[in-house]
Amino acid sequence: MSGAPTRRSLAAFIALILLGAMPSRVRCDSEQPIPEEAACLLNFSRFIEWPSAAFQSPGAPFVIGVIGKNPFGIDLARLAWRESARGRALVVREFHPGDDLRGCQILFIGAADEKLVAHILASVNGSSVLTVSDAGGFVDRGGMIGFSRQGDRVRFAVNDVAVRGAGIKVSANILRLASEVIESAGIENN
Repeated sequence: MSGAPTRRSLAAFIALILLGAMPSRVRCDSEQPIPEEAACLLNFSRFIEWPSAAFQSPGAPFVIGVIGKNPFGIDLARLAWRESARGRALVVREFHPGDDLRGCQILFIGAADEKLVAHILASVNGSSVLTVSDAGGFVDRGGMIGFSRQGDRVRFAVNDVAVRGAGIKVSANILRLASEVIESAGIENN
């Protein structure tokens, strides 16, 4: 990360989460509220680094994929079209079981049965797709970032072993915000 705007954005993101000031619901010109998780996905796209091989070309967009139950509806896409991630246009795509999931940088797996989650994780294994879910025990099953709720606040756990294995670099500041970080096989912190 370089440049004052990026540092200011990261500082604001960290401050909002630490102070609990990030709203639990964000509105975007629609009747439905957007979960706080959507804001986190957008911020992950800015503060996590992917290898250049994760993109089809230097000008390719940054793709946030959603598979399974979609808690965001079209609102995540509405937020993303106004944003960018590391100089790339942000695109949100819905995927279905059987689709090639390796064409996205972040894949949100909506709460699904354990068998489907295992199949999805196996299908992106060996790629640089950051897997994120609200399914219980997700990081313990090899997922990379798992959302959970503590009261009104969204928390997230990070399986840094899985993240690093995919060639993805999570900033130390994001790791400090996590409620739990799995740093090596069998060792958990926070």
